[in-house]
Amino acid sequence: MPQIKRKSIFSVLILCICICSACNNDSESSFAEVVELGEDFNQSITLEIVDKVEGVDLNSEVFSIAKIINNSENQIWFPYDHNLRMFMFIDEASEWVESDNLMSYAPQKPQILKAGENSSIVFIPTLPTDIDIKKIRVYIEGKNMQNGQLSENTVSAFIDMSIKR
Repeated sequence: MPQIKRKSIFSVLILCICICSACNNDSESSFAEVVELGEDFNQSITLEIVDKVEGVDLNSEVFSIAKIINNSENQIWFPYDHNLRMFMFIDEASEWVESDNLMSYAPQKPQILKAGENSSIVFIPTLPTDIDIKKIRVYIEGKNMQNGQLSENTVSAFIDMSIKR
């Protein structure tokens, strides 16, 4: 009898893992339908959510800050807004829906991030009040520079943030 219980528990555990894995795959495949992810995403550049800034209580503010890290040996060019896009995951529809960014960026000049450097970007997502959003995904995109010239090689990164209301 104990062996049957173990097999049953093991079977239920495997089933739960498969279901969770399938849900995550649905989430990722729906995101890939919205944003074309190159082979380089989350490699040359990565994002980290900044949760502490000296003198600012981020828990009381409506904005968020992401740190952009250049992991590559190349300079990376970004437009003034880093091509920042935000997406909300709607559980009921199993899809990512783009959210507006209420942040205005100034000056509107491109930024070049040198190899190994970090930068940051502030963003303000607009979230609906009638839908329970638990997760947003922040996405940025830039171009590699080679020999001081802009290349066609796009680099991108995203990070997920949990929403607490």
